[in-house]
Amino acid sequence: RKLFPAFIGSSPFPCGEQVKAMARSGVNVISFMDDFDYKNQTRNYWHDGEFPPYPPGKMAELARFLKLCHSCGIAVIPYFAGGILSPEAPVFARHAREWYTAVKPDGQLRYHPAAMGGTQGGFMCPDSGWVQFLESYIKRCVDELGFDGYYLDYGGPRVCRNPGHLPGEHNGADGLIGMMQNLRQWL
Repeated sequence: RKLFPAFIGSSPFPCGEQVKAMARSGVNVISFMDDFDYKNQTRNYWHDGEFPPYPPGKMAELARFLKLCHSCGIAVIPYFAGGILSPEAPVFARHAREWYTAVKPDGQLRYHPAAMGGTQGGFMCPDSGWVQFLESYIKRCVDELGFDGYYLDYGGPRVCRNPGHLPGEHNGADGLIGMMQNLRQWL
């Protein structure tokens, strides 16, 4: 099957007429990304690592959007940041210090800046317990929310010298490759 994708933001999700117009133009898969609600500066955005990823009102919008897309023959895949964990997700407080990517063996947690200020989250190392959490998080979101797959970004190697993961310098590639193999078998 040939893919004709559209990549969108979700603040707000496209309305019915917009989705129907995309379907008429041949779009058969929509991938969306939502790191921050720039317009309203609220918590009304996807939090990587938190489930459900949106507050209740936005979850209702997501359900409407998914139903509409599926009725038009359009698959929907959310964006996941392969190396970023939202500091607002409860799991961040419990595990960020053990999972983070350290540039130096005694390095500090680094954050990915958001375009309009603040942060999208902390950089996590796939050679730690992060990759197991991320894999189960992706599976849960896809299965329980009704998505048709996932889009993974920030999945490239990144130097890490956190001695709690592996001895010496490592780059997370093994952790990411293993996760991708598991997710391919699962889907």
